[in-house]
Amino acid sequence: ALVAAQIAELGYLTINTDYRLAPKHPFPNGLIDVLSVYDWIHGHASTLGIDLDQISVAGESAGASFALAISMLASGAATMKDIPHPQFASRTLNWRVPKKAMIHCGYHQVSNVARYDDKVSTLVRCRIRMIQKNYLPQSLVDTSKVDWGLADPLCILEKLASSNSSTIAAFPELFIPVGENDPVLEDSVRLNAVAQRLGLKSKIEIYPQAPHSFYAMPWHAQYARCWGDIRNFLKL
Repeated sequence: ALVAAQIAELGYLTINTDYRLAPKHPFPNGLIDVLSVYDWIHGHASTLGIDLDQISVAGESAGASFALAISMLASGAATMKDIPHPQFASRTLNWRVPKKAMIHCGYHQVSNVARYDDKVSTLVRCRIRMIQKNYLPQSLVDTSKVDWGLADPLCILEKLASSNSSTIAAFPELFIPVGENDPVLEDSVRLNAVAQRLGLKSKIEIYPQAPHSFYAMPWHAQYARCWGDIRNFLKL
């Protein structure tokens, strides 16, 4: 809510989306709630005074992966088969591709936490494992499965980049702010790398000595710099 409030203070019409939380509501429930709001916006844009050609999406941490998922579905980089949920199973989306997307410190591959085992403290490792258990518990049961759809949006993009025939006609311009001390920094680095491999417009900014979600900490030394960068990114 703080990040949304800050964006609103910059003068932009801002819609802050609430969604169901794990472990009570694991994947894909939270994502479905966010997608439903984006769908609703398209049906009410004129009433809300929204120019769909100028819309941007943003999210932090888990919300960053949701913002990335919206971008992928709207652009065709992902499809309905990547969302195992009846609400969208038979839908043909006619969503506008967001003009810009701010993907703050996202955790974009929940299914494979072992990749962080040698890079984080025991405390952080336990926290990351708990996220997998709560958000994607089925991945702990079916350990042989490698495709978890939009629970792992980064993997979908990397698979596209590995295909010689992969093209994405339109995609939001990406801004990826992340702290140097963020334990899941690697996911943001991978996202920027694969976006560039796909020929997308993407910029990552790694802020020195900054932790996860530092831009929600007004006392942090990198807070003002990051919001200055966000303000410049959003300018049309």
